Amino acid sequence: MTEPPDPTPVTPALPPAAAGSSATKKPKVRRRRQGTAHFHLSSRAVDISVAEVLHWDERRCREFVIEARWGALDRIRCPH
Repeated sequence: MTEPPDPTPVTPALPPAAAGSSATKKPKVRRRRQGTAHFHLSSRAVDISVAEVLHWDERRCREFVIEARWGALDRIRCPH
């Protein structure tokens, strides 16, 4: 008795590289930079340190999140 040959793994055929592939790509559109991007990426945007935040109590942390997210306590749209 002869043993059947081991099956060879089937690999999918790779498509040939397109010669003009760069010509078929859409040009990358660059958006105009906002005026606030420079400020938000600067060190002046962060005026509190990690050490300062670690000393906050729970009430101060909640006030900070409310101010950062909604602007003021009376503008909260969350029922909690």
